[in-house]
Amino acid sequence: MRLWAPSVRARLTLWHAGVLTLVISLFSAGTLVVVRARFDRMLEEQITQDLATIEKVYREETGDLGELAHRIPTTLFEVTEGQTVIYRTAGWPPTGTTPYRIRTAAGAIHRITVARDETALRQTLWTLTAILGTGIPCAIGLAIAGGYFLAGRVLAPVDAMAATARRITAESLSARLPVENTRDEFGRLAGVFNETPPRTSYDRR
Repeated sequence: MRLWAPSVRARLTLWHAGVLTLVISLFSAGTLVVVRARFDRMLEEQITQDLATIEKVYREETGDLGELAHRIPTTLFEVTEGQTVIYRTAGWPPTGTTPYRIRTAAGAIHRITVARDETALRQTLWTLTAILGTGIPCAIGLAIAGGYFLAGRVLAPVDAMAATARRITAESLSARLPVENTRDEFGRLAGVFNETPPRTSYDRR
């Protein structure tokens, strides 16, 4: 025995809300994946550019590495030749809670290690996640409300037919159910009912 049998309108509403929730969740997850991949690629490109710039300054004028460090404050780097440190930015090696992405490029006699701050990237992803996380419940609520309204509009002809059928008595057998659209399922149902010969309780006896 079923403790609760939902109405057709409730089932349509739940289906509508469920499908939209699935679509919205997949869209949100896909958006996060795409945005993260895009930001990761941008960060990798910036690190590659930093490595190339440091390499160029190291080869052309090693003394300018200090000036270069002031021009890229979000990047820490170290240049070494074997065990000898040619230049090292203040704060190297990266420590503390600040997240850094580290890459290394090595030559025949030197090695350049770069660490770029990931704070802005992580804050952007966190903000996007918070926005999507807040928006999904709101979207689900709207989906339920919209589904309930649409289901009511779809099932309105059934309510109209039921109300008319209740008014049909032995004295009003000529009454007919309203047919709004003869081509849809409700219209065909009403048409079949209207074409059925009227029978009274006297006829059944």
